[in-house]
Amino acid sequence: MTEKPIIMVAVGPPGCGKSTWWEKGRENGAIPEQSIRINMDAIRKEMTGNESDQSKNFVVAKVAEVKLKACLSERIPVIYWDNTCTKAKYRKDIINLAKDAGYKVIGIHFNVPVKVCLQRNALRLRKVPEDVIERMYASIQENPPTKGEGFDDIIVINS
Repeated sequence: MTEKPIIMVAVGPPGCGKSTWWEKGRENGAIPEQSIRINMDAIRKEMTGNESDQSKNFVVAKVAEVKLKACLSERIPVIYWDNTCTKAKYRKDIINLAKDAGYKVIGIHFNVPVKVCLQRNALRLRKVPEDVIERMYASIQENPPTKGEGFDDIIVINS
């Protein structure tokens, strides 16, 4: 019997380390080569030339959804949904699609202090406005990922 494929759904504000965690996991072999990362900033950059351009968000979300459905139907063994997912309602469709496709769904909760997120953001080339980070952080604190949403497991990253 083959191992059940998994989707990891990142939950965290900008600057918490979602993309860095994925990249380090790929580098050290913790995340297999045959995996796909779906990131709306990357799609936004492909479409507009600028990760920060919010003018095409509806289309960006649709492209991400199509990419997710394609990965699920192709039974990609590991999918990483690398987006902020600040509220349960944003995670619901991803979880449902993955469950319907027979995937194990793991929430990766980046429970990093807002101060750390703001410090990391200050070191980035592309900075997210501080009020946006603070608002997203507060939303996640009010809506942390739970097994009740359909996650099979939740991993908490505290740094």
